[in-house]
Amino acid sequence: MSNLYLSSTEVRSPNITYSFGNDDQFMVCLKCQRAEDVTERVLQYSKVSPVAFLAFLLGPIIALIVLATTSKQHTFCLPYCKRCWNRYRLASWLSGLSILLFIVALVCGIVAMLTFDSGYMFWPLPILSTTGMACLFYWKQTLFPRVIKVDKAKIVIDGGVYGDITFAYHGIAARKV
Repeated sequence: MSNLYLSSTEVRSPNITYSFGNDDQFMVCLKCQRAEDVTERVLQYSKVSPVAFLAFLLGPIIALIVLATTSKQHTFCLPYCKRCWNRYRLASWLSGLSILLFIVALVCGIVAMLTFDSGYMFWPLPILSTTGMACLFYWKQTLFPRVIKVDKAKIVIDGGVYGDITFAYHGIAARKV
């Protein structure tokens, strides 16, 4: 299977001119391999080093410096069918909403604890919302293409039928056979 190497400078906008697949411009969805309604979609990938979270113990300014130096962010385009793309957008939207619902669950848990004068009444809503949040983030992760390797200069995506796809910040788009 061949690998595809692309420059991230060429894939930053949704108006992409390159094509995945063979010379006959045939594209299939990266997730389900369907050929109906397939277009190239802009995706963003961000990875934060666990060291940045530990740096919060040293203070917020140090943590922000560590976060800025160790985080990795990439923008790239991949072929998705309309169904898979709508599922990914729905999972992204619900994941963001679940964070808000977690905060509401904390407030409602405190109100329930004070109303019923029992510390046990605090826990059901935050536990339920945390479980829902974990399920939604897992679902979103399953709809995102599998990331093989990521660093500051490049990201390697498992492209399924396309082989491994490398998006780098240098060079030009070329197929390595």
